[in-house]
Amino acid sequence: MKGQVWSYDLLIAVVAFMLTLAFLVFFWWSVSAAVGAPRSEQLPEEARSIADVLLSPGNPSNWNDTINASNASTWTTITLIGIGEGFGSPELSQGKAEKMLQMNATNYSLLKEKLRSDFDFYVEMREFFNCSNATSYCTARGITISSPEYDQLEHYVLVSGQNFTLGIPPSSGNARTVAVINRFAVYNNSLVKLKVVAWTNQTWQ
Repeated sequence: MKGQVWSYDLLIAVVAFMLTLAFLVFFWWSVSAAVGAPRSEQLPEEARSIADVLLSPGNPSNWNDTINASNASTWTTITLIGIGEGFGSPELSQGKAEKMLQMNATNYSLLKEKLRSDFDFYVEMREFFNCSNATSYCTARGITISSPEYDQLEHYVLVSGQNFTLGIPPSSGNARTVAVINRFAVYNNSLVKLKVVAWTNQTWQ
């Protein structure tokens, strides 16, 4: 009889322990979600979203004419920021690209907000040419035959004399996870590739 009572007590203790453990696991998961620990599917979605926004003309579509890129307080009129000439157009605007480079240097965090991104990002624009067939063009850009870039097919697009890159490279931010998406467009009558990287150094659920 005593053995049977002991068995019942043990069973009740085990059930109570399992219920407590289940509650603690659920509580930990709820807290993690509440503080914003990202889920693995979020990052690729974010990279696609940033790319879509970048290729849009923005809102207002002439936003580059309405702000001072060096004064972030003037950016309040922008609800969506992109470098496209128009919706559905493959053309990218040189004026908007120039302004966005300046904005990136002025306030990265606010630019990230205007791109509607919750994660850090990095963007680069590259064009395609072979220096062996465009020697004078490459030389004018400082790409000599001894340069590692000379034999590459992809080269940074220059905007106002600067390589078109936005954001923070993942390697500079100790990124743990990255998502990359490539989009193609036309800039200055040339085919270009926009490489969009969304990254985080947070842990994943």
